[in-house]
Amino acid sequence: MKPDPTPWVALIYILMPAVPIIGDVGAVVGLCTMVGLCLWGLLIVKAVSGEAYRLPCVGDLAHTMSSR
Repeated sequence: MKPDPTPWVALIYILMPAVPIIGDVGAVVGLCTMVGLCLWGLLIVKAVSGEAYRLPCVGDLAHTMSSR
């Protein structure tokens, strides 16, 4: 069983304002949104071309969940 990541997320949100470059939460959220949109676009292009593409972090998890 994996540990609950919630305490780490809370700790990151508490410590982020202390770091000058990462302190602006809105900029970090915007950056994460842009990365997510680019990744989504990449996956759409791969799917339309018929190419199977697995993300390194969640590819195995998605494969096991879809093969049930």
